[in-house]
Amino acid sequence: FLIEALYLHKKAQGGIKDVNKISRILRSVSKLEGLQYYSSSRKKMRTLYEASYAIDDLKTEERVADPIDNPSADFSVYVLQKDLTFDKNIYRYRFCADADSAGFISTNVGVLKYSVFKAIEPENLEASISVTDLGDYLLVHMLTRADFTAPSVFRERVQNSFRTRGEAVYGWFIAQYENSGNL
Repeated sequence: FLIEALYLHKKAQGGIKDVNKISRILRSVSKLEGLQYYSSSRKKMRTLYEASYAIDDLKTEERVADPIDNPSADFSVYVLQKDLTFDKNIYRYRFCADADSAGFISTNVGVLKYSVFKAIEPENLEASISVTDLGDYLLVHMLTRADFTAPSVFRERVQNSFRTRGEAVYGWFIAQYENSGNL
């Protein structure tokens, strides 16, 4: 399963490139807590992430500060996220940046369960976002890849869920970008 989206967003205040600002927003994983998305199956808005925060390691799961000030262009952290579909899970977020763009790839570390069923095996769900600063515009590429076995009825439901979740994360990023001033 693959779902891909490409957005071109005209900045409210264009002309100035600020990849550092983009990177800091994407590394602010705790700000995803409380993010709402439209549930296609339930036909209403729901909370996507009840919890979302960086952790020190896989064993203790101790909450740590968002890695917004990490000077490395390429590094990984573990993030605990709890959502209403898959419950509490840990993901590895690999952040990267260069002169014009920043982004991340998140990968599930453990098995994702849907109710009591194993839905997705470890490292079989990847979601990425890449934001390129074009000066007056932001080019945002999002990709979700998942390997899972499911009945066709369930498959369509999951695909719709991943699509609306991606749209919510895009909306969150743009709102953070336009409303954050200088980070």
